[in-house]
Amino acid sequence: MSEDLFKFRIVTAKGEIVNEDVVFVKMPTQNEALGVLKSHSPMFAELEIGKVRISKEDGTKEYFFIPGGFAHVMPDEVLILTEFVEHAEDIDLRRAERDHHNAQKALKEGLDHIQKHRETVRLKRTAARMFVHSLQFSSK
Repeated sequence: MSEDLFKFRIVTAKGEIVNEDVVFVKMPTQNEALGVLKSHSPMFAELEIGKVRISKEDGTKEYFFIPGGFAHVMPDEVLILTEFVEHAEDIDLRRAERDHHNAQKALKEGLDHIQKHRETVRLKRTAARMFVHSLQFSSK
């Protein structure tokens, strides 16, 4: 095992969903994407809707969609706590495209502030899902 490897975990209310040894993690924080290598300074970060990318020792990359959450970074581990996670290969692209179209359509209608916020979040989530799906399959 390489000295550059560290533990990467994603935990949801359903339990631990991902547990991998990785060399790099990139995740969407509130201000910008955060890249983490082994021995990173300890920190907490609030995560945005978007993609998480991990790089493994053999050079392969995997992509995940998260709806936001929190990351706890330690020198030898990154833990993401989130509502749910979707591996890029598990994303239903047709459903994401349909939901994206429906959100765009709804935003053109006269919506109150709360409805407009919900549709904007749905639009961000579906766009991120489609993007994560495309990354996984374009990198193969």
